[in-house]
Amino acid sequence: MARIAQGDGYDLGDNIVDEMVDAMPVELSSRPSMLVDVDRGNPLEVEVVLGDALRIARQKVVQTPISDNTYRFAKLIQARRLAARGYITKDLDGWPQNRTLRGPLSQQLIC
Repeated sequence: MARIAQGDGYDLGDNIVDEMVDAMPVELSSRPSMLVDVDRGNPLEVEVVLGDALRIARQKVVQTPISDNTYRFAKLIQARRLAARGYITKDLDGWPQNRTLRGPLSQQLIC
C-alpha cells in the first residue's frame, strides 16, 4: 500500500512500513478486519480494503503482486461464500469469470 501511495504522489517517507510495524505493540496482537470477517462468516470488504487501492496502482503503473494475489483469494472466498448461501447460482468451477480490470499492466485483477 505504501508503494501505491507513493505512486499516487504521497510522500510517506522511506521508512513508513517499519514505522507502522514498530508503532503496533506486540501485546495488542490485533487481527486484520477481513480475517475477522472470514472467521465470522461476514461479507468481506474486498473492494474497499484492496480493490480501490489496486485500481489506483493500475492507473499509476505500480506493480503490486502480493496485493493482487490477496485480492484474488479474497474475491474467491467471497464468491464461494455467496454461492453457498444461494446468492450466486453460476458454476464456480470456471472461476474466475470473464470480468477483469483493464490496465496498462499485463497482469490483471479478477473482479
